[in-house]
Amino acid sequence: MIAMQPSQKIIVRPTADGQLEITDQGFIRQLLRLGFRLGRNNKPEDLARILKNVPPEHRQAFMAGFNAKPR
Repeated sequence: MIAMQPSQKIIVRPTADGQLEITDQGFIRQLLRLGFRLGRNNKPEDLARILKNVPPEHRQAFMAGFNAKPR
């Protein structure tokens, strides 16, 4: 199981082209272990692959974040 804490601070920086970049290698490795792949992860099959690795007690919070609208 992934030892990611809800209060874990992750640095997200905007790139020159307006994208967001996460450079914390430990956090990126945690995401890959959860089932994320490089590139976009927003198709229904991506969500199904990732969600099976999210503990049941964290699924509601995960889905709230997944469905959040960008500001």
